Amino acid sequence: MTILRDTLQKAVKHLDIKGAAAWAAERLIGRVRYLAKQHGMDLKLTDALDKLDALFKPLANGWIDDGAFFGNERFSVQSLLDDISTLRSAGVTALDPWWSRLGWDDNALMVEEDVYRRVLDEEYRRVQMAYAEIVQTSFRGIATDMIYFPILPIRWQLTVFRQDRREGISTIYFHWFPVESWHDAGADVSFTDKGLNAIPDWKSAREALIKLGRPGNLPVFSGWKLHYLYNGRARNGHFSGATPVTNEVCSWLEDDLKHLFEGLPSGDGES
Repeated sequence: MTILRDTLQKAVKHLDIKGAAAWAAERLIGRVRYLAKQHGMDLKLTDALDKLDALFKPLANGWIDDGAFFGNERFSVQSLLDDISTLRSAGVTALDPWWSRLGWDDNALMVEEDVYRRVLDEEYRRVQMAYAEIVQTSFRGIATDMIYFPILPIRWQLTVFRQDRREGISTIYFHWFPVESWHDAGADVSFTDKGLNAIPDWKSAREALIKLGRPGNLPVFSGWKLHYLYNGRARNGHFSGATPVTNEVCSWLEDDLKHLFEGLPSGDGES
């Protein structure tokens, strides 16, 4: 069981897990951005899939392996081709840097409220969709034992304390409420000019979950976090190219694995 846990943790770390179109879109755009910046490949975040397919096919048996140090990327070129194929089957023809398409500008000193609403709604919807795809594809047999999957779909309630970048990083205060339809998954976004201290109504959220026939557990129900840029860098400054959706999905999966293998001893090797 320890070996299984460590293997799954390593698979999540390297994004070596199967999903469907939502997951493929996030994984591919992050890896394309990584290859462009770290390996100098002639790639753009708006490239057509036909261009990417023609570029990667001759390299299909190759690997991108930048070493064993923490944070270094390791993935097969075939996984890129697999994501392209998945997206094509879903009718997608090009990469979609959705945050830019919705008006986000990482160079802006102050992001407009309407842009924040569109981008965060899309981001929080995509996290749920990509995560659910992975669970249904790669963890179907234990889906009901996961932390997050049984409560989905949900709609986040986000309150943003916007700041001029020269003054600091914007803060997002969050909680969520279950919704019946995946069509309603996403986020409602409001704004404040000061911090929030009020405790969200977790009892109503729990009652709504039970009414929908879902477990009454409330994982990570409320809190706050800093809102970082969409430039492919993690909070510690490390560049992986990954989108915020990819990072959050992996965080949820890591929590799931800790829960599923709770009580096992720590692994001796890389995890």
